[in-house]
Amino acid sequence: MTFEYNIKYGKYKNISLRVDRLKNITITAPSNVNIDLIRNFVQSKTDWIKKTLDKIESKNETEIKVYDNKILLFGEFYDFILAHNIGKEIIINHHKKEIYASKNLTTNSDLLLKFYKREAIFYIPAKIKELASKLGYIVNGIKVRRTKSIYGSCSSKGIVTVSERVILAPKDVIDSIIIHELTHLDYMNHSKNFYNKLYKLSPNYDICNNWLKEKMPKNYPPTKAVT
Repeated sequence: MTFEYNIKYGKYKNISLRVDRLKNITITAPSNVNIDLIRNFVQSKTDWIKKTLDKIESKNETEIKVYDNKILLFGEFYDFILAHNIGKEIIINHHKKEIYASKNLTTNSDLLLKFYKREAIFYIPAKIKELASKLGYIVNGIKVRRTKSIYGSCSSKGIVTVSERVILAPKDVIDSIIIHELTHLDYMNHSKNFYNKLYKLSPNYDICNNWLKEKMPKNYPPTKAVT
């Protein structure tokens, strides 16, 4: 079995291999390594590469797919309805799972990002304050940012940052992300004590974390599924 891969030469000590979530295979190698050595290395990793690609494909199958007139919000699909008579306002009917706007959010990624940012800024800081008060934490600052690789962070100064893209996730998953960061106010690490406290505050943390790993769309805003 052969695989397509990219080779990145540099000041590396050894040859290594990485497969990202888009199934791109990258080889990093010292500048003076012979190409035959790289080919032999890749060949020796054939079984591992195949298993990794199959695992990624399996995760992609469980990832939430977004269709034409749907908007993903809080882990659920809302029907988008074009309503020309409401001006610049965007109206959400959470009971009926409907979103109304005078411009089509489903065909304009910039407008959809603005919508998600608006909802994230409205929901996330209030939820952080609510959970901090409930769990007995004092937060010195709250930030909502459009981060790609992390869902949240907490500084030693007590500033909690949460990615606006978590607005795509169910509310209990958002809670688990926030509680994770609040727990860092006790332990600025991922030690055993940290996780003992985290699981005490968020018993379903593993379930929520698996949702993020398996179902959270890789792109933000979510790309449309091909039908």
